[in-house]
Amino acid sequence: MGHETLLDLDCSADEASSAVKAVFERMDSISEYYHDGDRIIGKTGPRLSSWGEAVIVTINENGRPGETTIAVTAEQDNGLDLSADPERYRTEFVDHVEDRNVEDNLLEPSKEVDREDDLYDGGTHAILISSLAGVFLFGILFVPSPYPDSYRFLAVVLLWTVISVYLWWR
Repeated sequence: MGHETLLDLDCSADEASSAVKAVFERMDSISEYYHDGDRIIGKTGPRLSSWGEAVIVTINENGRPGETTIAVTAEQDNGLDLSADPERYRTEFVDHVEDRNVEDNLLEPSKEVDREDDLYDGGTHAILISSLAGVFLFGILFVPSPYPDSYRFLAVVLLWTVISVYLWWR
C-alpha cells in the first residue's frame, strides 16, 4: 500500500460519504465504487497497460461536531501488475476533493455497486491470460509437429516477447 493522505472536512460523516461518492462519480478514471460502512473503495478497471488500481477512502469522525477526517490510500489491484500507478489516482482523488464544495451532494449514483464482490478484480483476468498462455506454450512445446525445433523455440520467444511488451508497455 502507498502513502496515506489525511483530509479534514467541515461536515458530518454522512456528508463526507456523499462528498466522496460525488468525487468518484466525477472522476473519469474510476469505473465503479463500493460503500462499506466507514470505507468507500473506488476501482479504475483494466486498461491496456494495467489490470487496475483501487482508491480506498476511510471516513472517521474526529469527535468534534461537524468535522470529519478522511484517509485516502491507493493500491494496485493485482500484485503482479508492475505497470500500475495507484499514487496517480490517489493524487487525482485528493485534488478533486480539495477543488469541490462538500455541499455539492450526489443525487443518483451510477458507478456504485451493491456488493464488494461486484467490484472489478484484476487478479481474475491475470490468471485467465496466464492460463491461456500456458496452454498455448504447452501446445507449442509438446504437441508433435512437422516443423523443426528451432521454429518452436522462435514461437516461444515471440510469445514471451509479446506478453512482456504488453505487461511493461505504458
